[in-house]
Amino acid sequence: MTGMVVPHVFQPSRLARMLALALPVAWTAPALAQLEEVVVTAQKRAESQQDIPIAITTMSSDEMEKRGIYNFIDIAKAVPSLSETVYPSSNMLILYMRGQGVADPMQITSDGSVGFYVDGHYIARPQGVLFDLADTERVEVLRGPQGTLYGRNTTGGAINLISRKPTGEFGVRQNLSLGSRDFLRSLTLIDLPEVGNVSSKVSVLSRRQDGYVENRGDSNDFGEVDELAGRVALRWVPSDSFELEYFLESGTQDSTPIYYQSGFPLYPGYVDASRPVGTTHRPIDLPVSTTEFEGHGLTLTWQARDNLTIKSLTGYRELAFDGYQDYADSFGVPTNSVDIIGNYQFSQEFQFIGDVGEAVEYVAGLYYFKESSSHYQNYVLDLSGIGQGVVDKDRDVEARSWSRAAYAQLTWTPSVLEQRLDVTFGARYTEDSRKASRDFLINEFPLELGASNRQSFEEFNPSLTLNYAWSDTLTTYAKWVTAYKAGGSSEGAAPGQFNQTYEPEDVTTYELGIKSDWWDRRVRLNAAFFYSEFEDMQLNFVADAFDTSVIQAYNAGEANVAGAELELSFMPTPDLLLKFDYTHLRPRFDTVEVLPGTIFDPALNPMSPHQVGDNIEQLFVLPYAPRNSLNLSADYTFWRFSNGELSLNLNYRRQSNSYLSSPAGPEVEGREFYRQDGYGLLDARLTMALDFADSRSLQLALWGRNVTDRDYRQHVIGLGGGGAVATPISAKGYTYAAESWAEPATYGVEVIFGY
Repeated sequence: MTGMVVPHVFQPSRLARMLALALPVAWTAPALAQLEEVVVTAQKRAESQQDIPIAITTMSSDEMEKRGIYNFIDIAKAVPSLSETVYPSSNMLILYMRGQGVADPMQITSDGSVGFYVDGHYIARPQGVLFDLADTERVEVLRGPQGTLYGRNTTGGAINLISRKPTGEFGVRQNLSLGSRDFLRSLTLIDLPEVGNVSSKVSVLSRRQDGYVENRGDSNDFGEVDELAGRVALRWVPSDSFELEYFLESGTQDSTPIYYQSGFPLYPGYVDASRPVGTTHRPIDLPVSTTEFEGHGLTLTWQARDNLTIKSLTGYRELAFDGYQDYADSFGVPTNSVDIIGNYQFSQEFQFIGDVGEAVEYVAGLYYFKESSSHYQNYVLDLSGIGQGVVDKDRDVEARSWSRAAYAQLTWTPSVLEQRLDVTFGARYTEDSRKASRDFLINEFPLELGASNRQSFEEFNPSLTLNYAWSDTLTTYAKWVTAYKAGGSSEGAAPGQFNQTYEPEDVTTYELGIKSDWWDRRVRLNAAFFYSEFEDMQLNFVADAFDTSVIQAYNAGEANVAGAELELSFMPTPDLLLKFDYTHLRPRFDTVEVLPGTIFDPALNPMSPHQVGDNIEQLFVLPYAPRNSLNLSADYTFWRFSNGELSLNLNYRRQSNSYLSSPAGPEVEGREFYRQDGYGLLDARLTMALDFADSRSLQLALWGRNVTDRDYRQHVIGLGGGGAVATPISAKGYTYAAESWAEPATYGVEVIFGY
């Protein structure tokens, strides 16, 4: 397909010259700059981000607009502590925070390490989270365990999107963006006048874009997307002490999956393993994948007394996903899969926010969560070319889970030390239960098997935080916090093994932090240093020597992650804002035990040199955990005139080497096939903003993403001779590493009208 012509203004060299010419003007401006105070609700009350002892990154709607942040994956790219990729389809997200995550988001029998929230309402499943965000006021990214503040327990962190509330006054805002590969994005926001103490807002969003890997056949290309979503928000304030907020959001997305190509030179001169391809090497019949969702959120806020606020959050969400993937011989043999997922979730949370005198503040909550999911998968792997026949399997999994929790966080400010010290005690008690059943059909026999499992867990997780304010602009804190991730079962377990479950994973995190403003609030420096220990880590193992799609999870590992996070903002003049965000991670496995029934067990795989009970930690790494990640941004207004301004936003993010698969430790032969070398990406946006009479406004913008057109891999699926252990299949010469590459440079224009 033909992309649009790239405007000359987007050339990186031209952008650099423009910024260089403008900078001297900025530095001679009067020194009246001051960084804005950032108010967050991470602790369920409005507080300055600089006052709370939490490692948190906050982005306003204006910042997100300037940086082209439209969805969860864009948020992840903007925060160095987050690593992301789409897998196995273009509307599903793998997300890691501080080295914690889940490798296969398709599994409905397990939980994630990072929580997604919309206005405090939890989103359980990652299918469909890549819908564009409709009307966001800000996003708060909380790093580290958050079980004493949020209803659903998460060990890695939480991402909370806070929507704009209806204003009660008529207003319209229209965003329209056009770009490469027939990109079209339209966002319409309408605020309606207040009627009977009820304010309302309507949002409609549509987005479409052609794929970036062309299909040689007559079917769809890889990487296409076409979505339509809407949101209605209501706010009723009958008195000064009571508020009701409700939202309904719904959306449909038609898309095609990301394209996988061979990472090994299986077809020299035919399939190039060193760079992304732009066209499939054969015609492919590629159906459209469809995602539909509907979400409801009801929040009641009652000011019971001057020192007590009670909130009720009721949420319901349903999801339907039909996904199709053709791996296009990237494994060396024909491979395709079909996934059909349905999900329903309900949650009820009560929060109690208050204080006792001037010395004690508290947040307490009761939480209930219920989820029902189904996942049908058909998987075909044709190994007849190496004498192993065709693997053709159907599995149908039904899963239900319940969670009940009580949590509390109490902050005490003793009268000593000029009341500069805050001591925070936190605790969470959780009861989790889940059950699952699976019908399994091996079509080549044929043989149908069925199995089920049931689990329940109880966990108590305490925490302790000390926060000391050395001055109005400098605080430090020390934190000890525990958390856990519930156990589960493996959808891809071998026949007869689905009833084998795994236990919870425990995490203990130690953290030191500093928050500070300097030079009359022109400079803001925040930093966090943490060390996390993992016990009974949940790890996936291949559990069949011939069929590598058989995956079983075990509590087989102990690991730790040490890290440092730095956020620096500098505003030398009112026209220039510079930001530098950096994360350093040092992840390592202490123990990975060989367990019976895995591919490392010689009873299952006679080619394994290991024995049950051996420590094979040198064969594994924590994936998606680059040692160094940074984000540099410059927001520069270089021309102001009577009714507007012209500004330039540059954003550069870079990360060092990382591994895209866990079994890629130092002793793994061919581990380089699973390594993504370090890379950097540059985004740019040039904006003219105009203000007119009658509260009208207009923005005209030119934007580019990955403007240097940097190629980089985003996901790898690899086993065989390049895997962590030899198998009978690899002995026959069958090795593979299927890899997907990120989309190339994208350019466009945007018009924003407001009234």
